Amino acid sequence: MKPVLSNFLFWDCSQEKLDYDKRVNFILERVFSMGTEDDVREVVRYYGIDTIKKEIVKIKVLDKKTINYLSFTFKIPKRRFSCFRKNVYQNLY
Repeated sequence: MKPVLSNFLFWDCSQEKLDYDKRVNFILERVFSMGTEDDVREVVRYYGIDTIKKEIVKIKVLDKKTINYLSFTFKIPKRRFSCFRKNVYQNLY
């Protein structure tokens, strides 16, 4: 059964048309960056801890607060996050 997530997370697309198996990183990025505790529980239920741990380190853009939360919660060193290793904002200014 698909996760039941907050509508505001996907304001720019149709949640009904989302492919939850192909768009794992997109969904996890939205949930962990802007979601509620209920949203987090739903993705944990749907994907499982192992899949989440494997996928969150691949997300290209996460703010520092979210990286800290994910690192602490899932016991993953920050240096393993691809978005932590390369500051994507360093060349913007």
